[in-house]
Amino acid sequence: MGVREYVLATSAEEAASLAGEPGTVLMGGGTLLMPQATAGALGAERVVGLHAAGLDYVQRNGATASGAMSPLATLATLDELPALRSAARGVGGWALRNTATLGGNLHAAAPYGDLAPVLLALDATVRLVGTGGERTPAFADWLTEEGDRRPEVLAEVDVPPPRGLTARGLPLVDGRGH
Repeated sequence: MGVREYVLATSAEEAASLAGEPGTVLMGGGTLLMPQATAGALGAERVVGLHAAGLDYVQRNGATASGAMSPLATLATLDELPALRSAARGVGGWALRNTATLGGNLHAAAPYGDLAPVLLALDATVRLVGTGGERTPAFADWLTEEGDRRPEVLAEVDVPPPRGLTARGLPLVDGRGH
């Protein structure tokens, strides 16, 4: 079975409605799916692209919200989240980091998924969009239920502001360790 149709979703809601149809797969950056599609081994006839779904962003307002289509290269610049920045920098070379996305990395099977341990340690949450609306489970809960629910699109990963002690062992007062 080869890919017969490519649909470019313009929202997470549209992608979620299409994802529930048989023979359909979602694609972000394509670093893992494109080689399968080229080899005729993808196992889907329709690919729903997420590039126009409005999920490529990083917003900071105390917490850091990153859209699922944010390239790893963008995450590799987040000075306020040094553990995530370091994990993102450790993925492949610059070309891969510019193509690979946060959502793709989190959906990838081992040995990929480099960002998951860091997001677990940071007590992240995820925003999921489905045909029945949105929900925001803890990242740890989402990982354990993966594959056991209705079609949903990972729209965003939220990391709360740092709390407790900084890496220098100083109490965190204003977000910069001062």
